[in-house]
Amino acid sequence: MKHLSLTYSPNPFFSSPPTTALTNLFRNILPKEILLGLEKVSYFNMLLGYGDSIQHNTDLFQYISTENIDQLKNDSNTLLFFDSTFEGYGIPDKMVAKSLEMSCRSHGVNPKKVFIFSGNLLKVDSIVNIIPTYLIHLSFKQFYDMLKLKDSQHDCNENYDKIILSLSRRNRFERVLAQFMLYKSPLNNDCVMSQDRLANDFSISHRDLARMNYTSEDFLDFKNNLPIIADDDNFNINLPFDPLIELHSKTLFSIVNETLISNYGNTSLFFSEKILKPILNYQPMLVYGQPGANKNLALLGFKNYESYFDISFDDEPDDILRYKKLLASATDTVNYLKSLTRDNQIQWRYKNTELLQFNYNQLRYLVALEEQMKKFIELVKQIL
Repeated sequence: MKHLSLTYSPNPFFSSPPTTALTNLFRNILPKEILLGLEKVSYFNMLLGYGDSIQHNTDLFQYISTENIDQLKNDSNTLLFFDSTFEGYGIPDKMVAKSLEMSCRSHGVNPKKVFIFSGNLLKVDSIVNIIPTYLIHLSFKQFYDMLKLKDSQHDCNENYDKIILSLSRRNRFERVLAQFMLYKSPLNNDCVMSQDRLANDFSISHRDLARMNYTSEDFLDFKNNLPIIADDDNFNINLPFDPLIELHSKTLFSIVNETLISNYGNTSLFFSEKILKPILNYQPMLVYGQPGANKNLALLGFKNYESYFDISFDDEPDDILRYKKLLASATDTVNYLKSLTRDNQIQWRYKNTELLQFNYNQLRYLVALEEQMKKFIELVKQIL
């Protein structure tokens, strides 16, 4: 497939850089045999912007040159891709789809020639094509041949210090609540944590505090003891694609604090890069994310970690209760591990090497992504 240059005027909704994760996927990542039959296809690529929110009646095509619109309208082999692969909100996906549908109607373009690539794994009904696409793992590709199971075991034997790893860089509200509950729990002594300082006006309602069984004094104690530093006090720098090998070698399992906690009325299922760091480091994990996050790892081709933990908390719809139940599961595991010798604790981490290696291989060889792309290619062939 050939990537075409898009001519467009400045706008807050999209850009069209020469290279994105999506264009890199088609140019360099996917095996050539997957794209057989699409040699004559050309495409324009629009990358989601971060300015004003797109509304259902936003005419996105008004910013694109007449020549590009005419080519999209009249050339049967020219398609339009809208890249929002690093986002996973359900409602905005619908808004993008509605705005593109309206744009197609207004400018006489076949909406089936428009594809939205979204990080939201849940199906969104639309006239334009929406392709759930997990591309975040491509950013770790440089590490795939570096990290070996035997090296992970060796490093853990050398460095193991505490049982749990729980990291937080950006102060998302639900994540702060989770870190607060972990900090105030008995697990704090067995945990490597990171938590940035909070703004002076950051507060938790009395209702939420009561549901967590804590007081405003408890939260003030947490707030006054920040930052909690796991490695470096560099919270102002976003380092999403650092695999954090040393921190994972010091701990037995991770509590992964995902980007999204709400599923927005069952319209969203999104996984960020955070789940990949334990997988890269052959470490079991509990995911604090949207309801069903642990069980739905299967949608990305991964196996969950129910051989290590009780994950019955996973479907709890209430965010605070879900994390409290996650902590109860983690507590059971920690209490068991503390009854073992250090060597046996490390053996517990690697007890299911088949699972740990399977998930690593799924990540390395992009198995789930190839399945997503095969579905996309079938849709393209239907309209050519």
